[in-house]
Amino acid sequence: MTWLQVIFLGIICLSLPLPFFLFIRQYKTKKIPSTVSIKSVSYSPFSTGSPLKKSRPVSLQKVKSELSILTQYTSQIRLYSVSEMQKEIPGIATKLGIKVSLGIWIGNDEKKNQEEIKKAIEIIQENKNIIRVIVGNEVLFRHDVPLRKLQEYILQVKQAVDIPVTTAELWHIWMDTPHLADNVDELTIHILPYWENISSEKSIDFIKDAIRKVKNHFPGRNIYVGEIGWPSAGHSLNTLPCDMYQQAEHIRIISNYLNSEHIDYNVVEAFDQKWKSVEGTVGANWGLIKKNGKPKFVLTGKDTIANKSLAVFLFEFISSRSGKLSLALVFFSLFLVLAEGIIYLLDTQSEILSLLFITCWSLWFYTNSFISIRETLERFFIPSNISALPEMQDYSPNARKVSFHIACRNEPPEMVIKTLSKLSSLDYENYEVLVIDNNTSDELLWKPIENYCLTQGDKYKFWHVDNLKGFKGGALNFLLEKTDDKTDVIAVIDSDYQVESDWLKLTYFFSDPDIAVVQAPQNYRNRDYLFNQICYYEYKSFFNTGMIIRDSFNAIILHGTMTLIRASVLKELKWAEWCICEDAELGLRILQNNYKMKYIPVSYGQGLMPDNFHDYQKQRSRWAMGAMQIIRAHLSSLLPGGEKLSCQQRYQFIAGWMHWIIQPISILLTLILIGWTLIKLTYPDEKLSLPLAISVSLVSAFCMTLLTQFLLYIRYSPDKIRGAALSIIASQSLNYTIAKAVVCALLPGKKKFVITPKESNKKTRLFSSGSHVSEAIILLSLITLSTLTLYTCGFGLEYFLWSVMLFLRSIPFGFSIYLNYLSWNKNALYVENNIPAVEE
Repeated sequence: MTWLQVIFLGIICLSLPLPFFLFIRQYKTKKIPSTVSIKSVSYSPFSTGSPLKKSRPVSLQKVKSELSILTQYTSQIRLYSVSEMQKEIPGIATKLGIKVSLGIWIGNDEKKNQEEIKKAIEIIQENKNIIRVIVGNEVLFRHDVPLRKLQEYILQVKQAVDIPVTTAELWHIWMDTPHLADNVDELTIHILPYWENISSEKSIDFIKDAIRKVKNHFPGRNIYVGEIGWPSAGHSLNTLPCDMYQQAEHIRIISNYLNSEHIDYNVVEAFDQKWKSVEGTVGANWGLIKKNGKPKFVLTGKDTIANKSLAVFLFEFISSRSGKLSLALVFFSLFLVLAEGIIYLLDTQSEILSLLFITCWSLWFYTNSFISIRETLERFFIPSNISALPEMQDYSPNARKVSFHIACRNEPPEMVIKTLSKLSSLDYENYEVLVIDNNTSDELLWKPIENYCLTQGDKYKFWHVDNLKGFKGGALNFLLEKTDDKTDVIAVIDSDYQVESDWLKLTYFFSDPDIAVVQAPQNYRNRDYLFNQICYYEYKSFFNTGMIIRDSFNAIILHGTMTLIRASVLKELKWAEWCICEDAELGLRILQNNYKMKYIPVSYGQGLMPDNFHDYQKQRSRWAMGAMQIIRAHLSSLLPGGEKLSCQQRYQFIAGWMHWIIQPISILLTLILIGWTLIKLTYPDEKLSLPLAISVSLVSAFCMTLLTQFLLYIRYSPDKIRGAALSIIASQSLNYTIAKAVVCALLPGKKKFVITPKESNKKTRLFSSGSHVSEAIILLSLITLSTLTLYTCGFGLEYFLWSVMLFLRSIPFGFSIYLNYLSWNKNALYVENNIPAVEE
């Protein structure tokens, strides 16, 4: 046994048992408070649904069985809809002596809404056990219908029934929109601390405080807490992991409190709903009762339960110093194993050459692996400090003057006019719109935009400027000089973006003087073709995961669209006119000046994606080149020891760009492997081997990267497995493009700002650039050599793994050719656009 093997085994023996030893020590039972009864529970007849999709409702016999079980623990249920067989539930509840809070589901389909209302009124007239009717569930939160339309629905129902009529919203939305209370008989509020990233220890006080705030805001009004609860297992994006003890303690304590205060309430929910995978693994675990009909914990009386699950323990362990040290030791031991294997297989007399090769190979392999694993652990276990829709205390609409800045060049005028016309429907009055068209030679493109602005009054101003330098940053700086001195916030959107009417309510966050930017995610509306949907999921994966992680460390990347910026900060720092990614560069300088940037993971506008793969590549190429420009300009602050950024901020920026930085190395490695294999096949008698250490490490790295991407995408993409697969295809297809862009960025010379065409409907050639030809050649080379290796050398382990490694390295090039084909032939590949407009 060599000394490396001794060290490796010693580290493994010390580090791996540590977490399990600590877990066993902490796994013990603890008494939970006693309770008398639960007032009401949410009931949905989909408890046998699939984890991947909402299945058909259970049978009527199953409904009767489940409601019979509920009679042992509660005397009331809450329903959310009367569609399909759900209309039968109130009648069954009547026979079992269960009272019902009846829900009317309100969405964005007027016809279906009217059908729900009509059917609900009939049910109320036929059943005397219905104690209230809830018109809509979190309608304003989802932006399904505007406030005025929801109020019309409420009045329509009130005129037809003689029981209390209400609507259900998150507790702080009632406070943000007080007129919502004008036409309801009681306020149905939802308070779910888990979704607001409140720990279980602080959750009870949080609920009490929320109820107090709503009561103070609406004195004398009756409050119905329509949803409280806590999950028993799982986790969602950047939320704390949870367990059964947390659920038992939370439900018992809060139900005792609400019972003692005589506050009507409802617990979500009766049975686990396995189809709710859109909420992460936690979505299927809010039920109080298991599939077999037995409660997860004793709902009344005394009980004991394990006080820490494995998921909760792993979160605490990974966050601790001992956990981080343990992971670091495991990585170091794996480094020693790989190093010894390479030394043995190289069999070289030069110790310096061996050491150099080992160092370079290990740095590349473990840097890539570490970033993938760390990001996966972060997104699974580390909670964020944001809330999707935080409470807005003392929010005053129109309090801040907003100036919209829109820069365009060679854009379709019809598209820009649609963008401008959408601004006129904002729920905000204190704003101006400044538009610049720069360096467009064709008057037919910019003149219609100017004419439209002239018809909109003093709020809209337009400039056409020729020979304006400084890329897009120069155009935006031009508008900055024209901005009204009274402006508090500058709203930057791309010329293709159509914003939601309530976007400017986010100006509330500027009440915090440290916040300089409030960023909403990019979203897209042209998703009718398979090519566009593939691109859509790739964009979405970043905003659903990476941006939320970065927000936890005040390290988000500024996008330059759907962006609100404090005017005083922007006037001080200005846009960089030397950088082709002026938005990301400005964001980094804002952080260097100790300001905060806030990310709100809710869509407030939709733009257009590139029309074809060639434009998609050009856009990503510009982003990668811009990132390299930023790294070169701000290298001192990004490296360890930089004073202007925190350690976490530096890590998030470097790790985020590392995937781009290593692409040239990866492509060079691919070319070396092609040459290596050619030499081996051409001169089989030579001593050149096909080292297992290289093939195994490359296969492992590829599979690990693919697995981590898939696990994260399937959890957070809007369409789950399909969305995960499509997003991976898109991200992998850009590897060669990014590699070329990084190399070009590092070469001397001026960089060109390439505009991404929108609504061009341009028909591209199948191989529209030399890049596609190069990728096709590499693809064919890798597949051919992979086949020849097996054919010539046989199926020995060394040759088989080398062949597999070559094939895996061909996959990104194959995806690129595939997307190029879809783009070229996309008119023949129309697919129904069933992606929801807002997924967050």
